[in-house]
Amino acid sequence: MYTAPEVASAFDALYKNKDGLLDKMMAYWSVVSARFAANDNVIGYDILNEPWTANMYHQESLFLHPTSFDTDVLFPISQEAHTTVRVNDQSHIIFFEAAQFPDTLPFFGGKVMPIGFPETPGGTDYLNR
Repeated sequence: MYTAPEVASAFDALYKNKDGLLDKMMAYWSVVSARFAANDNVIGYDILNEPWTANMYHQESLFLHPTSFDTDVLFPISQEAHTTVRVNDQSHIIFFEAAQFPDTLPFFGGKVMPIGFPETPGGTDYLNR
C-alpha cells in the first residue's frame, strides 16, 4: 500500500537519488531503450508508473500541494528520462504521469488536482510521441 512508511521512504529515496537510485533508474532506461529502439512491437516506455507524492511523513507541503510536487520533482525526472531514452530511441512514445494521490483517495472530497507539468517532458518537438 502506498501509505506504508516503507513505500514513502522508497519513493523519497528515488526522488532524492539516495545511494544513486535515480541514476540507476536512468541507466536502466538507457539499456532498455537501446535494446528496444528498433523493435516495432514496442509502443513506448512507461518511465515511472503511478508515482507517489514524495514522503508524506516528512514533506507534508508536497503531499498537500501535489501540483508543486509534479513541477518541482516529477517534471525534472521526466525530462531526464526523456533525454536518456532519446539518446537511443527517437521514435517510441515516452509515457509520463502526475502524482497519484489526491484524486485516488477521498481526503479532499475526490477533488482532482491539475497536473503540474508545464509541458511534455520532451517539449513541443515531441508532442507526437
